[in-house]
Amino acid sequence: MQTRELSIRGSGTLGLALTISARSRYDKSEPRHGRPGSMNGHCAGREPPHGHQNGYDRPRSRGPREAPALRLPTELLLRIFEFLPILFAHEIREDLVAWSVTSSCPNLMNLSLVCRGWRQAAQGILYHSVTLTRADQVDGFLRTITDRPDLAERVTAAQLGLVEHSPEWAWPADKQAALSDAFLEVLGRLPNLRNLYLRALTQGKRRDLLDLLRRPPLKCLMLKFYDSHLNLSGEKLHLTPADLYRAVAIPTLDVFELNWRPVWDGPIDYELPHGLSPSLKRLSITVNSPPGLIRVLRLVAPCVRSFNLYTEHILDPGPTGDALGALSHLRELRFDSQVSSTAGETNGWFCHVLPALQKLERLSVSDQVAQPSILKRLPASLETLEYIYWDRRPDAILAVFEEILHESQQPLTLKEFRVAVDEEAYADAVDENLVQEVTDSFAKRGVKFSVTFELAEIPYIGWCPI
Repeated sequence: MQTRELSIRGSGTLGLALTISARSRYDKSEPRHGRPGSMNGHCAGREPPHGHQNGYDRPRSRGPREAPALRLPTELLLRIFEFLPILFAHEIREDLVAWSVTSSCPNLMNLSLVCRGWRQAAQGILYHSVTLTRADQVDGFLRTITDRPDLAERVTAAQLGLVEHSPEWAWPADKQAALSDAFLEVLGRLPNLRNLYLRALTQGKRRDLLDLLRRPPLKCLMLKFYDSHLNLSGEKLHLTPADLYRAVAIPTLDVFELNWRPVWDGPIDYELPHGLSPSLKRLSITVNSPPGLIRVLRLVAPCVRSFNLYTEHILDPGPTGDALGALSHLRELRFDSQVSSTAGETNGWFCHVLPALQKLERLSVSDQVAQPSILKRLPASLETLEYIYWDRRPDAILAVFEEILHESQQPLTLKEFRVAVDEEAYADAVDENLVQEVTDSFAKRGVKFSVTFELAEIPYIGWCPI
């Protein structure tokens, strides 16, 4: 007898083993009822009449009994299969990467090939998240959900749009425009979408992107269209600053990330439309349009709790500082600035804004945002500070922190202070005795000090089962 075994194994109390047994037509092993050729009261090679065997009424044998796993109801199989992506990935980010888990979990596809019942259950999980970046993927998906609209209802996370280095990236403008319209057609047919990662699109016939974004119950939205240095054959997707403000203010959104270098021709109106009332909790922006940043900060000031800011620009300390200081509910902040400036310009004005953030608990800053003297300007609410220093001489910055502690008798309310440095530079330049001295100096102030080679999760990334 041939036996196929599929196992779902996990830590703790979760351990499931499903075994399927099926007799092959080429199986020459002994059957369950007698040997081949035995008479059993009838001619060899002939089946007894139904209901009669050796003079007794009995049901006719149906062959090998169906394996218990095949008799499980679809609803139970669905719940079992839902554990597979979680076990495969151990933990799943709630902010728009769930699709990479389900699409890379190999057992789901295998389970869908076992039988019709298992296919129905496994497809429900496979279609929980979709990644569509190629034309054939989009066409196939649209055909599938036309025949099976229930699968479209299962999709809660999607990644859509053109990606660099794909064949479609080099398509002529008319074909790129048609494909971009097809991406929007997909978006409009996902009624339960919660997480959307939107990549490059070119302008086609459709002009309803914002309307499509408002339809599903979106919780997380990533706009990663394309950078200005990337060349697409088609026209750019024409979104004005006002359109982006409206996307930020989609009422259902908790998380918004903007990573896009827009290039607008002619004079641009950066003013905020009236009547926008966002409810964002987490915001992440790569700043390449500083005037727009100021308006976004004003827009989300009443609600945002977590903010990740990256820029390669020198930001105007007046209006930008005022807008940042007005984030009165902010609990977590990362401000990373990497400015290429021969004049030595930085965004060091941030230290003057920091005391205004009275509810800030976790902060990560780069050396272009704050000097080591930031230790003297921390709000009393701050518990964790990370200082990012990728310079080739990390020993120098450690010595500066040591000196500041000796000169200042100001109490520190910090619980933890981390300095993130380049690992190779650390190995070349840092004496372990210096690290121990700095560690001891902070310990005397009640602060846990450490040197790390990786950035902390500031802001925190949420994790949840899909």
